[in-house]
Amino acid sequence: MECLTRPLDLLAGTFTHADGCRGVMLMNYRFAYTQWLTIEFDANAAQVVEIDKSTGQERTVLDDSPAMDGLQLSFADGEGRLFLFP
Repeated sequence: MECLTRPLDLLAGTFTHADGCRGVMLMNYRFAYTQWLTIEFDANAAQVVEIDKSTGQERTVLDDSPAMDGLQLSFADGEGRLFLFP
C-alpha cells in the first residue's frame, strides 16, 4: 500500500486474516479534522474489500471522489477503516 498524499496524521497497521488474506487498518488520529487520502494498494483494486464497521461484512470499496485520479478515501476525525486484499 502506498499513500500518495503527504504529510499525514494517520496510523496504519497490517494484519493477516484467518483465510490468508492481507489486511490493513488505516486510522485518522486527528480528533478535529477529516483527511482525504489518495491510496494505492499493492493488489488489483477490484480485489480490495472494506470491512463494514456496522455489520462486519465485506463490501466494495467506494471511491469518495471518483472524478479524481486514484482511489480517494475520506477519513473522519478519529475514524478507522479496515481493508482486505489477497
